[in-house]
Amino acid sequence: MRPERIFSLPIFRNALLDWVAALGVAGALLFAQQPVRRVIRRQHARMLERRSVEVLELPLEVLSRTTPLFYLVLSLFTGLRGCPAPPE
Repeated sequence: MRPERIFSLPIFRNALLDWVAALGVAGALLFAQQPVRRVIRRQHARMLERRSVEVLELPLEVLSRTTPLFYLVLSLFTGLRGCPAPPE
């Protein structure tokens, strides 16, 4: 695919301010997810100390094993969803 064809795609018609706002939202969300991730991991570690198996153990285990890459992709997706569609 030629570069001029790539840059003529609708996604590249957004203003620079829209891109900065979308990346700002993504960065803020990524920054806010880190304490939540720590709390989830700490809570999961506490649940593992108990001998009884609880229903909440499985979702906490899945969430505690998510990687920073997942949180990065989730933040970028959320931030870019706020980027308005360019006019046709």
